[in-house]
Amino acid sequence: GEEVAILRLAGVQHLQVDEPILTRRPEDLALVAETLGTLCARKGSAELTLATYFGDVAKIYRDLLELPIDVLGLDLVQGAKTWAQVVRHGSETPLSLGVVDARNTKLEDPQALATRVQELGDRVDLDRAYLSPSNGLEFLPRERARQKLAVLAETARRIGGGP
Repeated sequence: GEEVAILRLAGVQHLQVDEPILTRRPEDLALVAETLGTLCARKGSAELTLATYFGDVAKIYRDLLELPIDVLGLDLVQGAKTWAQVVRHGSETPLSLGVVDARNTKLEDPQALATRVQELGDRVDLDRAYLSPSNGLEFLPRERARQKLAVLAETARRIGGGP
């Protein structure tokens, strides 16, 4: 909590907590919730994102939506089962949709991604959603990581979220 207060004083407007453990140990959700409660109490007006990755969080998806967070980040590549939960239950919490595989150099088709994301349109407010890689791009060569970001930008453009 103290670090969050210091970051806020420094003018930070967005905080992200990475919790890949939830894909392997969903029973740790209570501990994560407690920690997020502490961070939330200190974050002020900064936006708080919880990012999950390296697998699915399908079993706890609805519980994640109850956490004191502003954005929920989901790995929808390795977490394909989570995709089904988003389709089924939707989300009022803005989502960061991890649709580009950050662990594989193969480039995705922006039109195919756009079509798939648009299928969520009646379940998720796409105007408040983010498109993202499935996790950090540090596992890819730098040039390929840039190309993956270009795929995300083109996907957003095709959805209607960019020039």
